[in-house]
Amino acid sequence: MANICIIDDDILFTDDMSYLIADAGHKCKTFRDADNVLNQLHGLDKFNMIILDIMMMRGEKLVESYSTDDTGEILHKMIRQKYPTKKIIVISAKSHKNINIDFENDRHTGFIQKPMTEDKINELLNIISKGD
Repeated sequence: MANICIIDDDILFTDDMSYLIADAGHKCKTFRDADNVLNQLHGLDKFNMIILDIMMMRGEKLVESYSTDDTGEILHKMIRQKYPTKKIIVISAKSHKNINIDFENDRHTGFIQKPMTEDKINELLNIISKGD
């Protein structure tokens, strides 16, 4: 049984994925904004995998960030600094070529393009079940 973290501000997506992940026999916790993630950054070590959306609201803690990166890109950098080998699956409507993450050299980060079709959801659930 895996312990999965979903970071996404889309309540429909997080509710549906949480249900499907639990139905597959895994535990799941959701964070719907950057502030909650940053408040609990030290506790992300308990998760086997993080599912991370790229385009989210900044929240109060990142609102004054002068970075041109999307919120998920900033969170990815912060999580990666603290947990260099944590498995992260990035999900985004943006192409991976337009995301400021080095997918080629970060073997612990994967990518699934939105929209989340049934095949892509099954792919994600397979990744979780395998623990890849």
